[in-house]
Amino acid sequence: MFIDVANLAEEELCVAVLDLTDRFRCHPVFPAERIAPGHTVALWSGAAIPVELPQGRAVAPDVKATDWLVVIASDVDFDADAFELPALGEPLAVASRSRGSDTATSTLERLARRAVTRDVGAAGPATPARWSASAVTLETVVPSA
Repeated sequence: MFIDVANLAEEELCVAVLDLTDRFRCHPVFPAERIAPGHTVALWSGAAIPVELPQGRAVAPDVKATDWLVVIASDVDFDADAFELPALGEPLAVASRSRGSDTATSTLERLARRAVTRDVGAAGPATPARWSASAVTLETVVPSA
């Protein structure tokens, strides 16, 4: 699979692509990076991105896996790693430096830090950011025999 991300806006944007799996794992496929107006960036430096069934899922006819690729764009920088979550039932990794920081730089980062705990709670003031997200469904299916 090959993916290009284009900035069609008239201003520079910070863009990341996250993979949300059907086991509720979330991880960046493309870390947050600034993209100039009118520019296009090829994920994985233009190399093929591997698509396969999750580890432990049986490879049998008609077995499938669903992923949602979510493109997040913002006018302020954010850390895509802050959205990282293990699959449900797997242990949460040691907090990264972005999660350990008490000061979110924007609403988007505050939301990401809340996602790590899968909980709702009080959030302190932060710089308002304009941001948008769009998702594409990716279904991987083992062909019928």
